[in-house]
Formats: sequence, structure tokens, C-alpha cells
Amino acid sequence: MFNLKNIAEKYKLVMVDIDNTLFNYTFAHKNALEAVMDQYGFTLQEYNLAKMMIETRNLSANHHKKELYFKIICENKNIHFSKASEMFNLYTSAFIKNLKVDKTMSDFLFYVKKLNKKVIAITNFYFIEQIYKLNCANLINMIDYLVCSEEFELEKPNKALVNRALELYGKFIDEEEIVMIGDSIADNFLGGGYRINYYPYNCSKLLISISGKSGSGKTTLSNAINEIYKSFIISTDGYHKYERHSKIWERVTHYNPKANNLIQLAIDIKHIYQDIGNKLHIPIYDHKNGVIVKSDEIEIKDLDIVIIEGLHTLYQEVIGDFVKIKIYIDSDEADRQKIDRDSKERNYSHSKIIDTIQKREEDYKKYLEKQKDNANFLILVRDGIFKIYLKDILLNNYLQKEYTGRYEDLIQTVKDIFDLILKNRWVKENDA
Repeated sequence: MFNLKNIAEKYKLVMVDIDNTLFNYTFAHKNALEAVMDQYGFTLQEYNLAKMMIETRNLSANHHKKELYFKIICENKNIHFSKASEMFNLYTSAFIKNLKVDKTMSDFLFYVKKLNKKVIAITNFYFIEQIYKLNCANLINMIDYLVCSEEFELEKPNKALVNRALELYGKFIDEEEIVMIGDSIADNFLGGGYRINYYPYNCSKLLISISGKSGSGKTTLSNAINEIYKSFIISTDGYHKYERHSKIWERVTHYNPKANNLIQLAIDIKHIYQDIGNKLHIPIYDHKNGVIVKSDEIEIKDLDIVIIEGLHTLYQEVIGDFVKIKIYIDSDEADRQKIDRDSKERNYSHSKIIDTIQKREEDYKKYLEKQKDNANFLILVRDGIFKIYLKDILLNNYLQKEYTGRYEDLIQTVKDIFDLILKNRWVKENDA
């Protein structure tokens, strides 16, 4: 899906996490656990209770063991303990059946080995279990060494695991010549005193940002992508600091970053991508009443494709490396579309809309337009003609660098591009 060749070429040593980095652990685990629950008649609440009981025993690295969870479930439900082995075997077979290997990382590892560079996997799961999964994913020969938490009864980012990886590499290397790729905050070794570079990659999540001035078509584009693949859409209007009737809007415009809670947006994006915490509430702007309300509770683990659309969604400080597809719309249709939308959908007067557009123009050039430099999916619309420019990690052998056409065909073209992107998200059986 993405081209990470520049990372392979830049660093001498690649360290990788396994689960939710090389393949979609979240999807496989969910389906495998459901298969066991259906067969043996227990609930997710009972599974989580067993997991909590194990975690309270401070077992360090061993607290991940599913077979121990199943043992506790058997005891709690008065089932003979031997059934725990059957549960684990069913779980494992169902997990492998539902394993989806990430095409980006598969292609990346293949290219790293082509460059004759070493790859060391560092995992908080178990040696034999991870070998089995890597074999089933056809990735085993792309990994030179495997360092596991059970070797030390310690978990990432503990220095013991990193030091062992460096020992296995076998020769001196400057830490800045190493990159660690992983889905979790635990994979970022910078906080542990190392100078090892970190690239966040969670294959169970795909984050897309869409930015542009008001009326440029951000919401229309979000909905078009959602038609291709069911997505969770975050409108960042809810991150305005002030509600509609606040007097502060007489002094600042919505385009000014200081009028928006971008720190909270950055935190929410990080938590979504790295599965930090279990639940989240997103602020929602009610355009009818001009007030900000809180969303229903969102299960972070359940999120797959997330679209973040709004005015400041390409600020590097906000999206970091968590957002992979960064779309900016620069359209001469924006003002006309804003007038049409705000008058019909939001019941604003024509004079109020024109006044708002004029007040915001200076801030647009000052705060929003510069986000074009951060986009890897740039859409330009001029005089009824669109041009799309793709760059960076979106440059690959199945997408064009540039697309052009009539404005009325823009949405279908974007849908066609995303259809190709998503078809190349996972390794197909005949690719392996």
C-alpha cells in the first residue's frame, strides 16, 4: 500500500515489532476469540475478567499467555482444566485462518533483504508462538533474529531487549543508523535513553487527513472514501475552542490555530493510532445550534480506517507520522460551494457568509495554505479542471504520479484511487 523504500535505504539496521506491524493482530485475535467463545459458551466479559486476574499476579512477560486466560475461565465456569488446551488450540487455528499480512511491510522487508541489511524483530509475545505466526505469514526468512520478552521476563521498551538485539547484530553501529518500526508507544526507544529512530506503523489502523479551506470539499471527499470502505470520520470542527455565540470570534477566525484545541486533537490521533487506552470521546460541533457536544464512547480497538477532516489536519505537530495519507484540497470552487452549503444546510444569510469569507482570507494564506507542503495527495481545482499529485509513500507501481480531468469527475477519480490503495493493503495468497 505504501512505499517505505526511503526508510530501507536510509538506515543500516531495521528493528521491527510483529503483531499489528507485520500483520493485523487485532482482526485475527477478535475473530479467533469469538470462535472460542462460541464453541465453549463464555462471554467477552468473562474473558476480560480472567485476563484481569492474571494481570494482577504481576507475571511480567507471561501475563500475555492466552492459555492462562483459558485456564482461569475453566476454573471460573467449573469446566475441567484440560479444556483450556482445546480452547488454546482452537484459538490458534482460528487466528492463523484470519491472519492478514500487511503488504506495505512485506514489500518493505523484501526490499531490506535485497539491500543485504539485517532485520531484528523485538516482541512482547512468545518465541515459539511468534515463529509459528511468522511461518504462516511467509515472513520468517525476512527476519534475521527474534528477541522475545520471555527471554528476560521484561517487556519493551526495557533496555535488556534492545541490548540483546544490538549484541546479535554483532558489530558496532551508531544508534542513529537504526530504525525501530512498530505500532505501540512501547516500540519508541527514544524515551529509554537510546538515539534509535522510531517510525510508527500500525497495520490495523489507516489514518487519512483531509484539509483545505471552508467549502473546498473535505466532507464530500470523506463521504466518498467512506463509500469505498466503511470508515470512522472525525470532523475537527468539534475541536474549536469556542462555541458559535462566543464574543471571541469577533477577534479571531476559525482559521487561526489558536482558536482550535489542536493539542487535544494531536493526543486523540496518537491514542487512536497507537491503541492507547480502550475508549475515547470525540468533541462534535452541532452546526444547527452552534454548540460543542461529546460523542458517544468509542472503542479504540474497533477502529480501522479513520478519516480526520478539517482546517488544521495537516499540521505536522498535530498528525506526526501517524497519518499516512495526507490530502489537501486547493479549489477555486471553495467559496462558491461554501455560500451554497451554508445558505442551504446551515440557514446562514448570504451577507453573513460573504463577510465570513472576506474576514478569513488573510488567515487562510497565513495559516492554512502552507499545509499544502505536508500533503502527499494534493488536489488542485482551477477553471473546472482538477489535477491530483501523489508523492512520497504514495508513489508505487499501481498508482500514477498525476491524474487530471473535469471537476465533475474528481470524486469518482478519488474513489478509484482509494479502491486501488485498499486492494493493496493486504498480501493476497498468490502474492506470497
